[in-house]
Amino acid sequence: MKKVISNLIIIVFSLILLALIFLSTKGYETKGLNSFIIKKVVEAKPNIKLELNKVKIRIDLKKFRIFLSTNKPILELDKVNLPVSELRVYIGLIPILKSEVVFERIFVSLDEIKFAEVKKIALRMKPSNLKSFVLKNIKNGKIKTNLDLNFEKDLKLKNYNIDGYINNLDVNLNKKFNFKRTKLIYSVNKNSLLLSSISGELNNIPIYNGEIEVENFKAPNIKGYLNKKINLNEKKLKKITSNLIEEKFFLNNIILKGDLKNIFDLKFDETLKVKDFNLKINGNLIDSSIKFISKINSNFTNSISNVNTDKSNFEIQINSKKENLFLINGNYSLNNKKFQKYSFKNNKNNYSLNFDISEPMKLDIINYLKKDKIIANINTNFSVKEKIINFKNFLYKENENVIAVKNLKITKKNKFNSIKSLNVKTLINGKINNDFKILFDNKITIKGNNYDASNLLNLIEQKNTQNTFKNINKEISINLLNVETELKHKIKNFNLIGKIHKGKFIKLSSKGEFSNNKYLDLLLSKDVDSGNKYLEVYSDIPQALLSNYSFFKGVNSGKLLFTSTFNDDFSKSKLVIENFKVKNAPGLVKLLSLADFGGVADLVSGEGLSFDTLDMTLEKNKKELNIKELYAIGPSISVLVDGYIANDTGLVSLRGTMVPAKEINKLISKIPLIGEILIPKEVGEGLFGVSFKLKGKPGNIKTSVNPIKTITPRFITKALEKVKKAK
Repeated sequence: MKKVISNLIIIVFSLILLALIFLSTKGYETKGLNSFIIKKVVEAKPNIKLELNKVKIRIDLKKFRIFLSTNKPILELDKVNLPVSELRVYIGLIPILKSEVVFERIFVSLDEIKFAEVKKIALRMKPSNLKSFVLKNIKNGKIKTNLDLNFEKDLKLKNYNIDGYINNLDVNLNKKFNFKRTKLIYSVNKNSLLLSSISGELNNIPIYNGEIEVENFKAPNIKGYLNKKINLNEKKLKKITSNLIEEKFFLNNIILKGDLKNIFDLKFDETLKVKDFNLKINGNLIDSSIKFISKINSNFTNSISNVNTDKSNFEIQINSKKENLFLINGNYSLNNKKFQKYSFKNNKNNYSLNFDISEPMKLDIINYLKKDKIIANINTNFSVKEKIINFKNFLYKENENVIAVKNLKITKKNKFNSIKSLNVKTLINGKINNDFKILFDNKITIKGNNYDASNLLNLIEQKNTQNTFKNINKEISINLLNVETELKHKIKNFNLIGKIHKGKFIKLSSKGEFSNNKYLDLLLSKDVDSGNKYLEVYSDIPQALLSNYSFFKGVNSGKLLFTSTFNDDFSKSKLVIENFKVKNAPGLVKLLSLADFGGVADLVSGEGLSFDTLDMTLEKNKKELNIKELYAIGPSISVLVDGYIANDTGLVSLRGTMVPAKEINKLISKIPLIGEILIPKEVGEGLFGVSFKLKGKPGNIKTSVNPIKTITPRFITKALEKVKKAK
């Protein structure tokens, strides 16, 4: 009997064991539990409608529980049909032994569903940040989902894990971040959300890989990275940058190619308002270019038609504390020439720029020229605060040529504000032409061994509607051992003291030495009551001051005295040059040839045409320069001229009289008493000279002459004045 009972127990135990093995591996299919499962689910969640196919029963021996699984059940949540591919229900085994049913876990695998259906479900959810985000920010897409739900008693949710993938997602995070056609893999639980393998478009820029993690849904912390490939033209760039760049910039032809990696960390409060953020962008630019519709002109180099970059790496850091950083370095090219190195850094309001340049450069004010293809380097550090740009350090270096600036401050409208110091050293053909420094303290001090002023007169004459230095109000002192001029005449020991108000001289006194005890003196003063300025210039070498003016081309030797009373609107001046020659003056040769004064013309082309004096009275206003009278008297010929030169067009309109000296002498011999101005009409009969006209714009001035037999009383008066001076 005992043996029978023992065998029976073994058999039962074996059967139970076999059943457990079978149920834990193969499982048992039945519909007998369908109504029971549906009843329990509906009791816990009345908004769920469930229909089941055959249910497979299996036992999880490790966790001592039963799980039920079925495929393709019909599941409706809030009247929205969910395409379930698989359903698993896990029931605690111990509670069953106590005649209780406790759902520990439910696993649901859903096929793709449109977000439009998800929004229908979200409408019935309790208010939350997740609900708000789904309804407001997601615009399009499909989602594949697996739900793994863990419960306490009475189907109270204990924890969950949701994973799957999303296709064709359009979502607007805010006004600045828009995703389109996005694909990703996601995983979300009670505490966090992970998005991986992200691809699509962010602000119209393709994303080929990315990851985003969200922690703490009540006050989210979003961090991750996005890898992008950029291939943009001016139209696409305009869409991305919005209002960050001026509209006219996008009229140019732009190509930007490269790779970007965005690393970000954003913290929100419970109202989804950003309270802290960090953004870092690493990338490179390859074969990128800007072709300007209108060339960029510069006073320092050739006009720029295009800029190209190659192998340029950059980094951008932006955070809520405004500790922003921008770094870029690589190679650039102007006008399709050889690539040169460059680097740029911006940290808050501080900037640094370092680059090589091969383009030709010129600075007329110091007569410096850098030839094409010679490499120079520019290194500068500057800051921008409010309306002031402060170049703390600026260093230009090209071989032995150096320009160094400290604390140059200019306004954003390119107006000079202040400077601490400027040091200049340049060479021409291996010889130093500039070696001086400028110090700005209580007064402006300029001192040094050399200053090249070859182009200074030309720059002074150039029209400039803007006073760049209007903020300067200081006394000034200049001491220069050598000052180069356009001609061979060097000024030595040039000294100047003066006062500048609103960027203009109101007072100065200066003296310089030419060779052979010849001098240059300048005096400027301002009348306090009228506001008019008075200028007086004396030079033992006139051509040093007149060489830049084509009207006086060829003037050689002599002494010059120039006086002028002027203001911003008007000037009245007088120029006197004594004992000079005119040599190599094509315009005068042409005029003399037309007048058939061949012998005199030969003098101009040869040893020079001598004059005893030139007396010129002129007035200048905003419209024109009026030559009220120009009278030149010489042993060979005398000339009387008047007319005007237009300021805007440069139009020249002059008329004059030219008479050989022999005719002048004949006239004087017929006057019985020198000093009497009563000249009978017959005195001028039989005299020969010419009248002439000069008219046209520079480079196209036409000259005409007509013979005359009488000389005007004004001409005679000037001849008599000459005789009186001689007596």
